[in-house]
Amino acid sequence: MDFMWLFWGFYTLVFAIALAIVTYAVGWRSRQKGRLCSEMTMGTVVRYSAVRYNGVRLPVVEYVVDGQSYTVAGPKFKAGVTFTASVPVPGLRVKQTSNLNTREDLPDVLVRKQIRSSFGNGQAERNQTSLPQLYPVGSQAEVYYDPNNPKRSYVQRHVSPPAIFSIWIPLIASAVCTGLSVYFFVQYFIL
Repeated sequence: MDFMWLFWGFYTLVFAIALAIVTYAVGWRSRQKGRLCSEMTMGTVVRYSAVRYNGVRLPVVEYVVDGQSYTVAGPKFKAGVTFTASVPVPGLRVKQTSNLNTREDLPDVLVRKQIRSSFGNGQAERNQTSLPQLYPVGSQAEVYYDPNNPKRSYVQRHVSPPAIFSIWIPLIASAVCTGLSVYFFVQYFIL
């Protein structure tokens, strides 16, 4: 008997199970967040995140539910797109525009356009957005939370990840891995 078939059978089966768990934990639950978070409270912007989300630092909002304090980063966007043009003009400051105008009219896709000098780096200002103007530290923001699990929350509006990436591709990959696992097990027991 060739134990490689058995090894690959278990390996692909474990991978299929892991993909199914990730699909549920990340994809399905994040898509349900909009329905589950039915209560609203006001939170306070306390800082900006250290990690970039779609190329920008998000406001971190602190909110209180039943005397317990929680934090959430947001509002989030489905995607971020940056168009950059470098022009050969020394000393040109980075000029950036975005489609962020008001809190009430947040876009699903954050689009930033910037013009910078090809002399020098201009990095210090390159990734600035108007989020700090819309959500300054100390300002109030709407937070929606799940009354059964107040830690599950979002700021202002819920943006679901695309179903193709969060559910369908992992499920199809899990099904393919399950099929491969069955094939490997059949090869082991037949040979």
